[in-house]
Formats: sequence, C-alpha cells, structure tokens
Amino acid sequence: MEKKFFGVVKKSLFMMFAAALILVFSSASAKAEEGVPGFSGKYSSTWLTKTPYTTYYSISNYQKGDKIVSVKSSNPGVATVKKGKLIGINKPAIVMTPKKAGKTKLTCVVKRGGKKYTTSTTLLVVNYKNPLKSFKLDGKEYASKLKNNNTYYTKLSGQKTVTVTATKDWVVAGFYRYPADSNFSQFHKSGDTIDLNGATQLSVSLHSKKNKNLFLSVHLLVKQKVKK
Repeated sequence: MEKKFFGVVKKSLFMMFAAALILVFSSASAKAEEGVPGFSGKYSSTWLTKTPYTTYYSISNYQKGDKIVSVKSSNPGVATVKKGKLIGINKPAIVMTPKKAGKTKLTCVVKRGGKKYTTSTTLLVVNYKNPLKSFKLDGKEYASKLKNNNTYYTKLSGQKTVTVTATKDWVVAGFYRYPADSNFSQFHKSGDTIDLNGATQLSVSLHSKKNKNLFLSVHLLVKQKVKK
C-alpha cells in the first residue's frame, strides 16, 4: 500500500482547479523523526508529462505558525523548487516543477518557534508512460484516456464497481476516492463498488516492479472552480 508522507496538490498550467487534485507524497523508506516539519521520506517521485504542471507540497507534521525558511534542489535541471502557499489554503507549501527525467535532492528548512528543522528527500522524475492496462467503472474503460497524461477530466457520480489492472512493469496498490467536502481520501481495492456522488477525484496508486522506491499515481478528475 502507498505510504502517506506529504500532502500534494498538482495544478496543470491550463487546468483551473483548487485543491481538486490532492495526492500523497510517497516513499519506500522509514518515516523521519515523528513531529519534525518538512519532508518525511527518503524518496519521492513524480511523472514528467508533455503538459507542464506545478506541484504544491504541504509541510508534513505542519503546525500553525510553521514557516518555510528556504528550499532548494540539488539539480535544478531535473526539478526546480520555491516557497509558496497551498492553492486556496493559507498554509505554506513547497512548489516543485519537474524539468526532465532524473533525480535530485530536495532540501527544505522550516522554522518552528525559535528552532529550525532541515529535512530532505530524493525526488525521482519519470517520463510518463501509461501504467494501466485497464481502468473500468462499471465496465466503461478509461485506461485509453490516460495514454498521454496521468490525469483525465470526466464526470464522477453514482454507485460504480471499479476494476484496475496494471501493465507488466507496475503493481496496483489500490485507489483513492476524494470527496468534495474533505481533504481526506478513502482507500479501496480493485473490484470494490463505491459511491462516486460528490467525489472530485479518483486516483490509482501504483508501485514499480523495477524500482522499490518508485510510487506514482494516475487520476480521474472533476473540474473545480479556483478559490481565491
């Protein structure tokens, strides 16, 4: 199962939505010291798609008053980072933009009270290739919709049986339903029948058979209005 370490919101440059795509920042490593703000896994991963996008990472173990002092990427050619705020939420965030496939070490310094905490993670940037052989909602196939991008906009409603099959290089860990009235996802397994009424996102979590540190996702999304 995909491990949850870090809140993430991705925003395509042409897609207008706020907190609609909320993912998990994954790692195959052990958690960092409990309660320490910042990154909390040794490895993380992201797709590199043809459509540019920016990813907003919230601070793990965030407490009110925490401030990001600095953030940097050891290899800006692979991914750049800067300080920012979560879309529609007045909380600090690390803003990451992937540039090319490869890896880079991301480091951030967070100030809490009079103390500073430094954490880091190795980001793996992977060229996008559809990891799904089949993705069906009551028999309707969506895998082909994800051929060129890891997100696809559609309507989600009603009771649906969801079945997911990965290609030979990937394993399906499960999928997550995100309701409109909550930032918390609901985990399900392939074959489950779920209520999609009010859902803003249905995300399939996968891990690579070739790289134990590589966890990625694909998503069906419902268009949302940007909250200013």
